[in-house]
Amino acid sequence: MSEDKFSLSRRKALAALGTIGVASAGAGLGTSAYFSDQETFENNSLTAGTLDMKVAATEYYSDWSPDEAQYAGMASDSDSTDIRLPPGDDQDDAQAIALDLDDNYQGEGDVYGAFFDAISSDENGNPYNEVNGGVAAAGDGGLCGTESDANGPVIIDIGDVKPGDFGGAQFAFELCDNPGYVWLTGGLRDASENGVTEPEDDDPDEEEGTVELLDEIQVAYSVGPINDNPSGFADNNGFEPVEQYTLREFLNRINNQPGTELSEGTMNAEQDGGTGEQGCFAGEAVHQVSVVWWLPIDHGNQVQSDSVSFDLGFYTEQCRHNDGEGMAPEPTTLTIDSPQGQGDGFANPWDVSETIAHVGSGSWGTVDRESTDSYKQGFYFAGDFDGLDELPSTYTVADIEEVSYWLYEPSNLDPSDIYLNIYTRPEGDSDDTVSWYDSRLQALPSDANGGSPNFTPGEWNEFSTASGASNTLTWSDGSRSGLDFTLPLPTLDDVQSDAIDWSTYGPSLSTTHDYRDEEVLALSLQVASNNTDLEAYIDDVTVRLRNGDTLRLDLEP
Repeated sequence: MSEDKFSLSRRKALAALGTIGVASAGAGLGTSAYFSDQETFENNSLTAGTLDMKVAATEYYSDWSPDEAQYAGMASDSDSTDIRLPPGDDQDDAQAIALDLDDNYQGEGDVYGAFFDAISSDENGNPYNEVNGGVAAAGDGGLCGTESDANGPVIIDIGDVKPGDFGGAQFAFELCDNPGYVWLTGGLRDASENGVTEPEDDDPDEEEGTVELLDEIQVAYSVGPINDNPSGFADNNGFEPVEQYTLREFLNRINNQPGTELSEGTMNAEQDGGTGEQGCFAGEAVHQVSVVWWLPIDHGNQVQSDSVSFDLGFYTEQCRHNDGEGMAPEPTTLTIDSPQGQGDGFANPWDVSETIAHVGSGSWGTVDRESTDSYKQGFYFAGDFDGLDELPSTYTVADIEEVSYWLYEPSNLDPSDIYLNIYTRPEGDSDDTVSWYDSRLQALPSDANGGSPNFTPGEWNEFSTASGASNTLTWSDGSRSGLDFTLPLPTLDDVQSDAIDWSTYGPSLSTTHDYRDEEVLALSLQVASNNTDLEAYIDDVTVRLRNGDTLRLDLEP
């Protein structure tokens, strides 16, 4: 593990109340003056509330160096519970890294605290890493009123991880003023095998092109301190992990926008005007979140020289008048006047609707197929041909977290309706499909969910590459596999997990191909149907990468 960058998003919240009123009454009979009275409410004001997150962090790391070894040892019995980190995939495994209070500690005082003092500092007694004074500083009067923001500092930077090592980060945050929903965010930035050593190559679990460190390191996280001091990795006394994951699984989990919700808030959302089921965190109070990791001792050499860098952070939204679903990224508007709208590279520009829209005030639609000899339409995005810069210039098929778009039709789906393509960059070898692209993966809406899409005519329907979506897209590659396939076809998860053996999807197919490391040249939405009755519209196109970079397109007239 080489680098962990810590980032933070902040949302502003409105919370204000004002009122004004004037009341008067008058009456008179046989008098020379009116009786009168006036009540006024003066100097009324509306002031916007605030939602500002402040954060601090402390890193802990044990590599069983001499300053730690005087306190800690290895234990394999189920009675040792002071530190309990399962060495493998089974959380119930009795063998664990544990603090041996009876045999290893020869001094006096608080052995538990002494051990964690040792793992919170290096052999010279210097803190491993602290952000904004560390968690201890958060307990000295809180974080509001300080400059405790985080704009990308590294919190974990360990260059020589060995089997049996463990560590973690203790985060403290405070929501200044208003209560808020909070999500743990982040994702994978980079992973590399850094070459393959001789013992690594000889290990039977070594897989070419796979960074096994992502699958061997175990991760758990929890709302609350790791332990009362507030450090430690016990399975009691405060730290109650939500669940155990591999590092790969954990990073995938927190990368889904807006992150993974910390539902264990300190208050019910309805207590402060929220409408969601997720718990809210009270304002003007310090809260803690723990993330711990360990490299089990029961594995071989397959992780040698592997490195991983990733992001960790927090995202918050106000609780009041909010359902806790998280806000979608702001869309980039593309109009029909753009090259994409004009169908650059295709026979026809898109038709438009000024009344049918999923976001904004319009959408792009199919041309009238009775009035044109060429009915092919399409546009490129998220790649070389669009001129947009929300995504990096280079990313691979494996880097894609999700691609989605919304489709509207007044009638049922057409078999060749508006479909999604992934084109990959040509490599100049004998394996390129054609001169201008290496692979072309194609996903038809009618093939979603194994050929049983959930589609309602006259409504907007989402099609997504995400497993478990309402309509999960599946993929074919006609240039390599041919078109004689059977459903269900592979999902994006399947394509990103291993090489695709197309013989499993059709009796006449034989090609096996690995798409994961191919660079994306462009994505494209296209329609090739010559159905003269076809009327279809698309809008709200989103591409999200595993590092969190997102492109969202609002298609407008």
